[in-house]
Amino acid sequence: MYKYALTVKEQLHLTSGGMMEVSKPAFAELNEAEVIEVTQIDVLQMYMSQNERDVIARHRDYMEKGPGKIESILNGEMSKLY
Repeated sequence: MYKYALTVKEQLHLTSGGMMEVSKPAFAELNEAEVIEVTQIDVLQMYMSQNERDVIARHRDYMEKGPGKIESILNGEMSKLY
């Protein structure tokens, strides 16, 4: 408890922006967006525990080199049929 009570932390970081500016959205339409799993974003792995990183590595091996590769191909073909 003392560790967190006596440690200086930056709780809020404020930045100022231009008044009345409209930023351009990343996508023109939401239907143009792409669904990405959390395991595909390498930048987020620095915030994960070692156990989570090991699970993600095993899942990637399964999907790239194991039976999961066939599973993903079949799922892709099924989604095209729908």
